[in-house]
Amino acid sequence: FSKVMVGCKLNSMTVYLLFGKKIHLMSSCLFSVDTAKKDIVFLLDGSDGTRNGFPAMLDFVKRVVEKLNVGPNNDRVSVVQYSRDAEIHFYLNTYTTRQDILDTVRGLRHRGGRPLNTGAALQYVRDNAFTNSSGSRRLQGVPQMLILLNGGRSFDNVDTPASALKQQGVYVIGIGTRNSDTRELQKISYDPSSALSVSDFTDLPSAQEQLSSVMNTVLTRIFIFQGHGRMQIEQYDSVFIVAEASQQHSENTFVPDYTEYIVKFQVSFGHLTFTWKTFDT
Repeated sequence: FSKVMVGCKLNSMTVYLLFGKKIHLMSSCLFSVDTAKKDIVFLLDGSDGTRNGFPAMLDFVKRVVEKLNVGPNNDRVSVVQYSRDAEIHFYLNTYTTRQDILDTVRGLRHRGGRPLNTGAALQYVRDNAFTNSSGSRRLQGVPQMLILLNGGRSFDNVDTPASALKQQGVYVIGIGTRNSDTRELQKISYDPSSALSVSDFTDLPSAQEQLSSVMNTVLTRIFIFQGHGRMQIEQYDSVFIVAEASQQHSENTFVPDYTEYIVKFQVSFGHLTFTWKTFDT
């Protein structure tokens, strides 16, 4: 069974007897994915209504970037600003160092403009930021994340572009102010719990811990679903693993020593449930 959990340390153990064979499982664990590489695009509301709050938005982006492990083979960052239209300030493959990103973000200017077309901006980042030529590593299985900073209700429809991003595997985290449409932000975000709220952009520092928590939850989903073997397991009470097994054999011969067991894991992180299939011989 150890080959299933490559790079993992087993803690609390539970033994299941399946088809006469003992299988050891963890009764509780915590997946740590802090070192996971990821592609992150920031989508900033640069409309007329956010002019006063724009410096606080840039400060927030810088604080998040300072926590990342930026590098061509680690974390990549892109920044897009939008109002009526969207504009990429730099792509995921433009900069390879944290300092270069911070220096560029520090020099960004508020665009202004109206109306606020969040739907068109979501479609824009899907077509222009999360692409192979722009530095996205989606096809290599690297997590794709969009962090939206929004200060108002969209003038256009967000449903279709938001769904298209989700279908492409982009995990959207929306952060809005009291002027944002909460339901709209929840539609845009990967799920309602990924939509965060602050009273004003100057209060964004209070959302940084929440953002970190949501990002870790999202990365955990991705990495367990993809079966990455770099996850470290520690004892934790709120994760429970159960297993089922089915026996496979040839049509004419049954050889007990080489019976293949297909094990299905169902893991729950609160509202999160997923399955992971593997085998033990």
